[in-house]
Amino acid sequence: MLKDINFNTVTDLGMAIVEENDNGQPIWSAYIINFGETAKEKMLITSEGYKVEKDKHLQTSTLRWFMGDVAPNSFAKIEEIPSELHHLNNEFMVSFYIGTQIYDRKFIFVEGSISKENLTTVPIINKKGILIK
Repeated sequence: MLKDINFNTVTDLGMAIVEENDNGQPIWSAYIINFGETAKEKMLITSEGYKVEKDKHLQTSTLRWFMGDVAPNSFAKIEEIPSELHHLNNEFMVSFYIGTQIYDRKFIFVEGSISKENLTTVPIINKKGILIK
């Protein structure tokens, strides 16, 4: 039962939304960052945007990304976040293995957090972005 399941916490994983440039046009991209010393194996990420306003519920499609293995102290690009979705809560659910143990972690970039005012230098990627660790 639930008491028999080992729910380990994940502390060495981060998610960043990084501002990039494509021919003078700003593009915001989501990255997963492995800050740990062990590989994160068979990584699966789901992403969606949502917002509830009074009686109106906005939601994007749920996207699923199989990232494979993410090496120690490295990162992988997940997807681009169009500017039309910055006003939503952008949620990423990450599942992966270390050995035979499965881990999960949820990252939520709350509405309005994807903006130039919140930029900082993201370690390992070494670009400006918004980091959740």
